Amino acid sequence: MKLNKLLVSLLLGSMALGFAACSTEAPYMIDSSLTSQYMSAGDIQAKDDDALSKRLTDFLSTEFKGSDVKAIVRFDNVLLVGQVLNNSDKLKMVDICKKWPGTKEVYDYLTVVEPTTNKPNPSASLNMSSSLASKAMDLIKLHYDISPENIKLVVVDGVVYIIGTNVGNLNALHDAIENMYSIKGIHKVINLEKIGNMDYNVSAFK
Repeated sequence: MKLNKLLVSLLLGSMALGFAACSTEAPYMIDSSLTSQYMSAGDIQAKDDDALSKRLTDFLSTEFKGSDVKAIVRFDNVLLVGQVLNNSDKLKMVDICKKWPGTKEVYDYLTVVEPTTNKPNPSASLNMSSSLASKAMDLIKLHYDISPENIKLVVVDGVVYIIGTNVGNLNALHDAIENMYSIKGIHKVINLEKIGNMDYNVSAFK
């Protein structure tokens, strides 16, 4: 009888060890969708804007040889900057952007290269300044009540272009714009910010 009990105990012990080994070696599967990087609606919009900007810029550059333009996109609104060789190309570019799937407003700030006596056949050039744009954006970021992620800002030929919506405190944005004129190399600011439901004026609360 004691021998039988001993055999049963040994058998149960070996089974327990076997179960333990199985449980520790079994793979623990996690759905990959749960571990992928989370993207907010704002992140997705910004990614879509960048993709649309590249598609438009590449298409216009390919279709209109000799031009030097860039399409800046924020919240599906398009800002066209740069130079073209003639007014016909300029009008066609604007029309293409207006009819492009997914675009909303199109802001035309393209310039036509005018021939001169010294340059009867001038070439187009896009003179963007990333350093001036960075300095201008830094002034915006000084204000805690402005959402800089909702803004695209570029500087072309000393002109600051601001495009976006729902930036927050419009009074603070105005102050930042006024201070941009103190930056050497900037002589004009064009604010194309589209008023959204998250924008407000401080005076409205007084």
